[in-house]
Amino acid sequence: MTAEIAILNRSSVALGADSAATVTFSRGQFEQEKKVFKGANKIFSLSHQQPVGVMIFGDASFMGVPWETLVKLYRENLGSRAFSSLSEYPEDFFSFLENHPHLFPAKAQDDAIFHEVAQYALNMQAHAEQGAKGQRQKNRALRDLIDHHYKKMKRAPLLNNITEKEFKSVSEKHKSNIQFIIDKVFESFTVSEANKKKLKFIFASAFTRLWSDHGPSGIVFAGFGKDEHFPQLRAFRCRGIYENRCSRVPAESETISRDQSSAVVPFAQTEMVQTFMLGYDPELVPIVDATMKKALKQLINETKQQTGDQNLCNHLSSLSKTIIDTFSDQFNKWVQVNHLSPILRIVDVLAKDELAELVETLITMESLKKRITAPVESVSGPVDVAVISKGEGLIWIRRKHYFDPEINLPYRERVKGVVNDG
Repeated sequence: MTAEIAILNRSSVALGADSAATVTFSRGQFEQEKKVFKGANKIFSLSHQQPVGVMIFGDASFMGVPWETLVKLYRENLGSRAFSSLSEYPEDFFSFLENHPHLFPAKAQDDAIFHEVAQYALNMQAHAEQGAKGQRQKNRALRDLIDHHYKKMKRAPLLNNITEKEFKSVSEKHKSNIQFIIDKVFESFTVSEANKKKLKFIFASAFTRLWSDHGPSGIVFAGFGKDEHFPQLRAFRCRGIYENRCSRVPAESETISRDQSSAVVPFAQTEMVQTFMLGYDPELVPIVDATMKKALKQLINETKQQTGDQNLCNHLSSLSKTIIDTFSDQFNKWVQVNHLSPILRIVDVLAKDELAELVETLITMESLKKRITAPVESVSGPVDVAVISKGEGLIWIRRKHYFDPEINLPYRERVKGVVNDG
Protein backbone atom coordinates (compact mmCIF):
# COMPACT_ATOMS: atom_id res chain seq x y z
CA MET A 1 0.00 0.00 0.00
CA THR A 2 0.97 3.62 -0.47
CA ALA A 3 -0.29 7.07 0.42
CA GLU A 4 -1.40 9.80 -1.96
CA ILE A 5 -3.47 12.92 -1.36
CA ALA A 6 -5.12 15.54 -3.54
CA ILE A 7 -6.26 18.84 -2.01
CA LEU A 8 -8.34 21.18 -4.15
CA ASN A 9 -9.58 24.73 -3.79
CA ARG A 10 -10.89 27.19 -6.34
CA SER A 11 -7.45 28.27 -7.54
CA SER A 12 -5.48 25.04 -7.74
CA VAL A 13 -5.03 21.40 -6.84
CA ALA A 14 -2.06 20.06 -4.88
CA LEU A 15 -0.95 16.44 -5.35
CA GLY A 16 1.27 14.59 -2.89
CA ALA A 17 2.67 11.07 -2.92
CA ASP A 18 5.16 9.02 -0.94
CA SER A 19 7.79 6.91 -2.70
CA ALA A 20 6.78 3.36 -1.71
CA ALA A 21 5.32 1.26 -4.51
CA THR A 22 3.76 -2.19 -4.59
CA VAL A 23 4.74 -4.54 -7.41
CA THR A 24 2.93 -7.82 -8.05
CA PHE A 25 4.85 -10.82 -9.38
CA SER A 26 3.38 -14.02 -10.78
CA ARG A 27 4.76 -17.21 -9.27
CA GLY A 28 3.38 -19.99 -11.42
CA GLN A 29 -0.20 -20.25 -12.65
CA PHE A 30 -1.91 -19.97 -9.29
CA GLU A 31 0.42 -17.85 -7.17
CA GLN A 32 1.18 -14.16 -6.92
CA GLU A 33 3.63 -12.30 -4.71
CA LYS A 34 3.63 -8.64 -3.73
CA LYS A 35 6.71 -6.64 -2.81
CA VAL A 36 7.06 -3.04 -1.66
CA PHE A 37 9.85 -0.95 -3.20
CA LYS A 38 10.98 2.58 -2.37
CA GLY A 39 11.87 5.37 -4.77
CA ALA A 40 8.87 5.25 -7.11
CA ASN A 41 7.62 8.28 -9.01
CA LYS A 42 3.84 8.63 -8.79
CA ILE A 43 3.04 12.14 -9.98
CA PHE A 44 3.39 13.17 -13.63
CA SER A 45 2.32 15.95 -15.94
CA LEU A 46 -0.11 14.59 -18.52
CA SER A 47 0.46 17.41 -20.98
CA HIS A 48 3.36 19.76 -21.60
CA GLN A 49 0.94 22.50 -22.65
CA GLN A 50 -2.18 22.02 -20.51
CA PRO A 51 -2.67 22.23 -16.69
CA VAL A 52 -3.38 18.51 -16.21
CA GLY A 53 -1.53 15.98 -14.08
CA VAL A 54 -1.91 12.36 -13.03
CA MET A 55 -1.06 10.45 -9.87
CA ILE A 56 -0.98 6.68 -9.41
CA PHE A 57 -1.79 4.58 -6.34
CA GLY A 58 -1.71 0.88 -5.55
CA ASP A 59 0.44 -1.22 -7.87
CA ALA A 60 3.19 0.70 -9.65
CA SER A 61 2.54 -1.22 -12.87
CA PHE A 62 -0.46 -2.08 -14.99
CA MET A 63 -0.51 -5.39 -16.82
CA GLY A 64 3.24 -5.65 -16.26
CA VAL A 65 4.01 -2.21 -17.71
CA PRO A 66 5.02 0.63 -15.33
CA TRP A 67 2.39 3.34 -15.06
CA GLU A 68 5.18 5.87 -15.58
CA THR A 69 5.90 4.42 -19.01
CA LEU A 70 2.21 4.41 -19.97
CA VAL A 71 1.71 8.02 -18.89
CA LYS A 72 4.75 9.28 -20.76
CA LEU A 73 3.85 7.37 -23.93
CA TYR A 74 0.37 8.84 -23.78
CA ARG A 75 1.77 12.33 -23.17
CA GLU A 76 3.85 12.00 -26.33
CA ASN A 77 0.77 10.79 -28.22
CA LEU A 78 -1.35 13.64 -26.83
CA GLY A 79 1.08 16.26 -28.10
CA SER A 80 -0.53 19.68 -28.29
CA ARG A 81 -4.11 18.41 -28.21
CA ALA A 82 -6.32 19.86 -25.48
CA PHE A 83 -9.79 18.92 -24.26
CA SER A 84 -12.55 21.22 -23.08
CA SER A 85 -13.11 19.31 -19.82
CA LEU A 86 -10.86 17.26 -17.58
CA SER A 87 -13.23 14.27 -17.91
CA GLU A 88 -12.23 13.87 -21.55
CA TYR A 89 -8.58 13.17 -20.70
CA PRO A 90 -9.14 9.83 -18.91
CA GLU A 91 -11.44 8.59 -21.68
CA ASP A 92 -8.79 9.40 -24.29
CA PHE A 93 -6.07 7.87 -22.08
CA PHE A 94 -7.91 4.56 -21.66
CA SER A 95 -8.73 4.48 -25.36
CA PHE A 96 -5.01 4.86 -26.04
CA LEU A 97 -4.25 1.87 -23.80
CA GLU A 98 -6.96 -0.28 -25.40
CA ASN A 99 -5.63 0.39 -28.88
CA HIS A 100 -1.96 -0.23 -28.19
CA PRO A 101 -1.25 -3.86 -29.20
CA HIS A 102 2.50 -3.50 -28.69
CA LEU A 103 2.05 -2.67 -25.01
CA PHE A 104 -0.71 -5.19 -24.38
CA PRO A 105 -0.41 -8.01 -26.94
CA ALA A 106 -2.97 -10.81 -27.13
CA LYS A 107 -0.81 -13.23 -25.11
CA ALA A 108 -0.38 -10.71 -22.27
CA GLN A 109 -4.14 -10.19 -22.18
CA ASP A 110 -4.78 -13.96 -22.19
CA ASP A 111 -2.30 -14.44 -19.34
CA ALA A 112 -3.98 -11.64 -17.38
CA ILE A 113 -7.37 -13.27 -17.93
CA PHE A 114 -6.05 -16.61 -16.67
CA HIS A 115 -4.61 -15.04 -13.50
CA GLU A 116 -7.80 -13.02 -12.89
CA VAL A 117 -9.97 -16.15 -13.12
CA ALA A 118 -7.53 -18.27 -11.12
CA GLN A 119 -7.40 -15.69 -8.31
CA TYR A 120 -11.20 -15.46 -8.24
CA ALA A 121 -11.45 -19.26 -8.02
CA LEU A 122 -8.83 -19.48 -5.28
CA ASN A 123 -10.70 -16.88 -3.22
CA MET A 124 -13.91 -18.91 -3.54
CA GLN A 125 -12.04 -22.07 -2.54
CA ALA A 126 -10.53 -20.38 0.52
CA HIS A 127 -13.93 -19.07 1.65
CA ALA A 128 -15.57 -22.48 1.17
CA GLU A 129 -12.89 -24.22 3.25
CA GLN A 130 -12.74 -21.61 6.00
CA GLY A 131 -14.20 -23.06 9.17
CA ALA A 132 -15.70 -26.05 7.36
CA LYS A 133 -15.58 -29.34 9.25
CA GLY A 134 -15.60 -32.31 6.94
CA GLN A 135 -16.32 -32.76 3.25
CA ARG A 136 -20.08 -32.27 3.53
CA GLN A 137 -19.73 -28.79 5.05
CA LYS A 138 -17.15 -27.85 2.40
CA ASN A 139 -19.48 -28.88 -0.41
CA ARG A 140 -22.42 -27.05 1.13
CA ALA A 141 -20.35 -23.89 1.64
CA LEU A 142 -19.21 -24.00 -1.99
CA ARG A 143 -22.79 -24.45 -3.24
CA ASP A 144 -23.87 -21.37 -1.26
CA LEU A 145 -20.91 -19.40 -2.61
CA ILE A 146 -21.68 -20.40 -6.19
CA ASP A 147 -25.28 -19.22 -5.81
CA HIS A 148 -24.12 -15.91 -4.27
CA HIS A 149 -21.49 -15.17 -6.93
CA TYR A 150 -23.75 -16.30 -9.79
CA LYS A 151 -26.44 -13.82 -8.70
CA LYS A 152 -23.83 -11.09 -8.25
CA MET A 153 -22.43 -11.61 -11.75
CA LYS A 154 -25.93 -11.66 -13.25
CA ARG A 155 -26.47 -8.17 -11.82
CA ALA A 156 -23.07 -6.81 -12.86
CA PRO A 157 -22.97 -4.76 -16.08
CA LEU A 158 -20.84 -5.91 -18.98
CA LEU A 159 -17.48 -4.23 -19.39
CA ASN A 160 -17.26 -1.13 -21.59
CA ASN A 161 -20.24 -1.85 -23.84
CA ILE A 162 -19.47 -5.53 -24.50
CA THR A 163 -22.59 -7.07 -26.01
CA GLU A 164 -24.16 -10.34 -24.87
CA LYS A 165 -23.09 -11.83 -28.19
CA GLU A 166 -19.48 -10.83 -27.56
CA PHE A 167 -19.72 -12.21 -24.02
CA LYS A 168 -20.69 -15.62 -25.36
CA SER A 169 -17.91 -15.49 -27.95
CA VAL A 170 -15.26 -14.56 -25.36
CA SER A 171 -16.56 -17.23 -22.97
CA GLU A 172 -16.18 -19.82 -25.71
CA LYS A 173 -12.67 -18.62 -26.53
CA HIS A 174 -11.45 -19.11 -22.95
CA LYS A 175 -13.55 -22.14 -22.02
CA SER A 176 -10.63 -24.59 -21.95
CA ASN A 177 -8.67 -22.46 -19.44
CA ILE A 178 -11.79 -21.91 -17.36
CA GLN A 179 -12.47 -25.64 -17.30
CA PHE A 180 -8.85 -26.30 -16.32
CA ILE A 181 -9.11 -23.86 -13.40
CA ILE A 182 -12.39 -25.40 -12.22
CA ASP A 183 -10.93 -28.91 -12.31
CA LYS A 184 -7.70 -27.86 -10.59
CA VAL A 185 -9.03 -25.56 -7.85
CA PHE A 186 -12.16 -27.53 -6.93
CA GLU A 187 -10.77 -31.05 -7.33
CA SER A 188 -11.38 -31.80 -3.62
CA PHE A 189 -15.06 -30.74 -3.87
CA THR A 190 -18.09 -32.51 -5.24
CA VAL A 191 -19.59 -30.11 -7.77
CA SER A 192 -22.77 -30.88 -9.72
CA GLU A 193 -22.95 -30.28 -13.46
CA ALA A 194 -25.45 -27.46 -12.87
CA ASN A 195 -23.01 -25.72 -10.52
CA LYS A 196 -20.11 -26.28 -12.91
CA LYS A 197 -22.15 -24.45 -15.53
CA LYS A 198 -22.68 -21.61 -13.06
CA LEU A 199 -18.95 -21.53 -12.29
CA LYS A 200 -18.19 -21.18 -16.00
CA PHE A 201 -20.50 -18.18 -16.16
CA ILE A 202 -18.97 -16.68 -13.01
CA PHE A 203 -15.41 -17.01 -14.26
CA ALA A 204 -16.21 -15.74 -17.75
CA SER A 205 -17.81 -12.75 -16.05
CA ALA A 206 -14.69 -12.14 -13.92
CA PHE A 207 -12.97 -10.49 -16.89
CA THR A 208 -15.98 -9.21 -18.85
CA ARG A 209 -18.13 -7.55 -16.16
CA LEU A 210 -17.72 -4.70 -13.69
CA TRP A 211 -18.22 -6.86 -10.63
CA SER A 212 -16.02 -4.97 -8.16
CA ASP A 213 -15.33 -1.33 -7.31
CA HIS A 214 -11.76 -2.21 -6.34
CA GLY A 215 -8.66 -2.88 -8.38
CA PRO A 216 -4.98 -3.57 -7.73
CA SER A 217 -3.97 -0.16 -9.03
CA GLY A 218 -5.48 3.22 -9.67
CA ILE A 219 -4.88 6.46 -11.49
CA VAL A 220 -5.97 9.99 -10.61
CA PHE A 221 -6.47 12.74 -13.21
CA ALA A 222 -6.47 16.29 -11.82
CA GLY A 223 -6.37 19.79 -13.20
CA PHE A 224 -8.30 21.95 -15.64
CA GLY A 225 -9.97 21.37 -18.96
CA LYS A 226 -9.57 24.13 -21.54
CA ASP A 227 -13.01 25.59 -20.74
CA GLU A 228 -12.92 25.00 -16.96
CA HIS A 229 -12.07 27.73 -14.47
CA PHE A 230 -12.01 25.57 -11.34
CA PRO A 231 -9.94 22.37 -10.82
CA GLN A 232 -11.47 18.93 -11.24
CA LEU A 233 -10.45 15.44 -10.14
CA ARG A 234 -11.36 12.04 -11.58
CA ALA A 235 -9.95 8.78 -10.20
CA PHE A 236 -10.27 5.22 -11.49
CA ARG A 237 -9.45 1.80 -10.11
CA CYS A 238 -8.12 -0.53 -12.78
CA ARG A 239 -7.91 -4.31 -13.05
CA GLY A 240 -6.46 -4.98 -16.48
CA ILE A 241 -7.02 -5.01 -20.22
CA TYR A 242 -9.06 -8.00 -21.34
CA GLU A 243 -10.07 -8.56 -24.96
CA ASN A 244 -8.92 -5.00 -25.73
CA ARG A 245 -11.22 -3.53 -23.08
CA CYS A 246 -9.80 -1.74 -20.04
CA SER A 247 -11.51 -3.01 -16.90
CA ARG A 248 -11.88 0.11 -14.76
CA VAL A 249 -14.41 1.62 -12.40
CA PRO A 250 -14.77 5.29 -11.49
CA ALA A 251 -13.60 5.99 -7.97
CA GLU A 252 -13.33 9.36 -6.28
CA SER A 253 -14.58 12.38 -8.21
CA GLU A 254 -14.47 16.04 -7.23
CA THR A 255 -15.81 19.05 -9.08
CA ILE A 256 -14.83 22.38 -7.58
CA SER A 257 -17.38 25.11 -8.21
CA ARG A 258 -18.83 28.21 -6.60
CA ASP A 259 -20.93 25.94 -4.38
CA GLN A 260 -18.20 23.43 -3.50
CA SER A 261 -15.05 25.41 -2.97
CA SER A 262 -12.61 22.81 -1.59
CA ALA A 263 -11.96 19.10 -1.09
CA VAL A 264 -9.41 16.82 0.56
CA VAL A 265 -9.18 13.43 -1.17
CA PRO A 266 -6.88 10.68 0.18
CA PHE A 267 -5.99 7.50 -1.70
CA ALA A 268 -4.67 4.08 -0.57
CA GLN A 269 -3.56 4.54 3.07
CA THR A 270 -5.94 7.14 4.51
CA GLU A 271 -5.96 6.71 8.31
CA MET A 272 -4.06 9.86 9.29
CA VAL A 273 -5.84 12.03 6.74
CA GLN A 274 -9.20 10.89 8.07
CA THR A 275 -8.05 11.46 11.65
CA PHE A 276 -6.94 14.98 10.74
CA MET A 277 -10.20 15.76 8.94
CA LEU A 278 -12.60 14.15 11.43
CA GLY A 279 -10.79 14.76 14.69
CA TYR A 280 -10.83 11.06 15.65
CA ASP A 281 -9.53 7.72 14.39
CA PRO A 282 -12.26 6.15 12.18
CA GLU A 283 -11.35 2.73 13.61
CA LEU A 284 -12.99 3.86 16.86
CA VAL A 285 -16.46 4.01 15.28
CA PRO A 286 -17.19 0.25 15.14
CA ILE A 287 -15.67 -0.15 18.64
CA VAL A 288 -17.91 2.54 20.14
CA ASP A 289 -20.93 1.14 18.27
CA ALA A 290 -20.29 -2.41 19.49
CA THR A 291 -19.67 -1.23 23.06
CA MET A 292 -22.93 0.72 23.16
CA LYS A 293 -24.93 -2.18 21.75
CA LYS A 294 -23.37 -4.59 24.25
CA ALA A 295 -24.12 -2.27 27.20
CA LEU A 296 -27.74 -1.70 26.14
CA LYS A 297 -28.26 -5.42 25.55
CA GLN A 298 -26.91 -6.13 29.04
CA LEU A 299 -29.33 -3.53 30.44
CA ILE A 300 -32.26 -5.26 28.72
CA ASN A 301 -31.21 -8.71 29.95
CA GLU A 302 -30.83 -7.52 33.55
CA THR A 303 -34.22 -5.76 33.35
CA LYS A 304 -35.81 -8.99 32.17
CA GLN A 305 -34.20 -10.96 35.01
CA GLN A 306 -35.28 -8.40 37.62
CA THR A 307 -38.82 -7.71 36.42
CA GLY A 308 -39.76 -10.49 34.02
CA ASP A 309 -41.74 -7.84 32.10
CA GLN A 310 -41.41 -8.75 28.40
CA ASN A 311 -43.32 -5.66 27.25
CA LEU A 312 -40.89 -3.44 29.13
CA CYS A 313 -37.96 -5.30 27.56
CA ASN A 314 -39.44 -4.88 24.07
CA HIS A 315 -39.84 -1.16 24.74
CA LEU A 316 -36.23 -0.89 25.92
CA SER A 317 -35.04 -2.78 22.83
CA SER A 318 -36.84 -0.33 20.56
CA LEU A 319 -35.56 2.58 22.64
CA SER A 320 -31.99 1.26 22.39
CA LYS A 321 -32.08 1.49 18.61
CA THR A 322 -33.35 5.05 18.85
CA ILE A 323 -30.57 5.95 21.31
CA ILE A 324 -27.86 4.54 19.01
CA ASP A 325 -29.27 6.25 15.91
CA THR A 326 -29.63 9.57 17.76
CA PHE A 327 -26.08 9.35 19.10
CA SER A 328 -24.69 8.61 15.63
CA ASP A 329 -26.64 11.45 14.05
CA GLN A 330 -25.66 14.00 16.70
CA PHE A 331 -22.03 12.88 16.69
CA ASN A 332 -21.76 13.19 12.90
CA LYS A 333 -23.31 16.66 13.01
CA TRP A 334 -20.84 17.72 15.71
CA VAL A 335 -17.90 16.46 13.63
CA GLN A 336 -19.23 18.27 10.55
CA VAL A 337 -19.64 21.59 12.38
CA ASN A 338 -16.48 21.46 14.51
CA HIS A 339 -13.96 19.70 12.26
CA LEU A 340 -14.85 19.12 8.61
CA SER A 341 -16.45 22.45 7.76
CA PRO A 342 -13.78 24.64 9.45
CA ILE A 343 -10.95 22.73 7.75
CA LEU A 344 -12.58 22.91 4.31
CA ARG A 345 -13.23 26.65 4.79
CA ILE A 346 -9.54 27.17 5.51
CA VAL A 347 -8.48 24.98 2.56
CA ASP A 348 -10.57 27.20 0.28
CA VAL A 349 -8.42 30.27 1.04
CA LEU A 350 -4.99 28.63 1.31
CA ALA A 351 -2.31 29.92 -1.02
CA LYS A 352 -0.64 27.46 -3.40
CA ASP A 353 2.46 27.04 -1.24
CA GLU A 354 0.26 26.41 1.83
CA LEU A 355 -1.72 23.75 -0.03
CA ALA A 356 1.56 22.06 -0.89
CA GLU A 357 2.74 22.25 2.72
CA LEU A 358 -0.51 20.70 3.98
CA VAL A 359 -0.25 17.84 1.47
CA GLU A 360 3.36 17.11 2.43
CA THR A 361 2.56 17.20 6.15
CA LEU A 362 -0.32 14.73 5.85
CA ILE A 363 1.76 12.28 3.80
CA THR A 364 4.62 12.57 6.30
CA MET A 365 2.24 11.87 9.20
CA GLU A 366 0.95 8.74 7.44
CA SER A 367 4.50 7.59 6.75
CA LEU A 368 5.55 8.14 10.38
CA LYS A 369 2.59 6.13 11.67
CA LYS A 370 3.30 3.21 9.34
CA ARG A 371 7.01 3.24 10.17
CA ILE A 372 6.22 2.97 13.89
CA THR A 373 3.20 0.65 13.88
CA ALA A 374 3.13 -1.45 10.71
CA PRO A 375 5.09 -4.72 10.30
CA VAL A 376 5.89 -3.65 6.73
CA GLU A 377 6.76 -0.03 6.03
CA SER A 378 4.24 0.44 3.21
CA VAL A 379 4.37 4.25 3.22
CA SER A 380 7.88 5.63 3.03
CA GLY A 381 10.54 7.53 1.17
CA PRO A 382 10.70 11.18 0.15
CA VAL A 383 7.41 12.93 -0.56
CA ASP A 384 6.81 14.41 -4.01
CA VAL A 385 4.47 17.41 -4.21
CA ALA A 386 3.13 19.26 -7.24
CA VAL A 387 0.62 22.08 -7.58
CA ILE A 388 -1.53 22.55 -10.70
CA SER A 389 -3.13 25.92 -11.44
CA LYS A 390 -4.85 27.38 -14.47
CA GLY A 391 -2.14 29.93 -15.18
CA GLU A 392 1.10 28.13 -14.28
CA GLY A 393 0.20 24.53 -15.10
CA LEU A 394 1.95 21.79 -13.10
CA ILE A 395 4.66 23.19 -10.82
CA TRP A 396 6.92 20.95 -8.74
CA ILE A 397 7.26 21.92 -5.07
CA ARG A 398 9.13 18.80 -3.92
CA ARG A 399 10.60 16.31 -6.34
CA LYS A 400 13.13 13.54 -6.03
CA HIS A 401 15.48 12.41 -8.77
CA TYR A 402 17.40 9.16 -8.89
CA PHE A 403 20.16 11.21 -10.52
CA ASP A 404 21.53 14.73 -10.25
CA PRO A 405 20.15 16.76 -13.17
CA GLU A 406 22.97 19.29 -12.84
CA ILE A 407 25.63 16.78 -13.92
CA ASN A 408 23.54 15.16 -16.67
CA LEU A 409 23.89 17.63 -19.52
CA PRO A 410 22.31 15.40 -22.23
CA TYR A 411 19.20 15.09 -20.07
CA ARG A 412 19.03 18.85 -19.59
CA GLU A 413 19.34 19.38 -23.34
CA ARG A 414 16.55 16.89 -24.09
CA VAL A 415 14.08 18.60 -21.76
CA LYS A 416 15.07 22.14 -22.70
CA GLY A 417 11.97 24.06 -23.60
CA VAL A 418 9.72 21.58 -21.80
CA VAL A 419 8.16 23.19 -18.72
CA ASN A 420 7.42 19.97 -16.82
CA ASP A 421 9.27 16.77 -17.61
CA GLY A 422 7.74 14.57 -14.90
